Amino acid sequence: MANDDARVRELVQRAGSDNEFAGRLLREPEAVANEYGLTTDQIDKIKDLVGSGAFKPAVQAHAATPDYY
Repeated sequence: MANDDARVRELVQRAGSDNEFAGRLLREPEAVANEYGLTTDQIDKIKDLVGSGAFKPAVQAHAATPDYY
């Protein structure tokens, strides 16, 4: 189980630092979790995190943001 926990942490840390990977995780949470060798329960927890918005950027730029930001 400890190795599984390490894999979950690795996946979450990568999603936090790699925007392309995070986007893929948002689109294909089960496929990415399977690549990390996670259990069905862990995959379900990751899907819950994705569904709750945990992997969305905290701040999103929009058209009204001035250029100097």
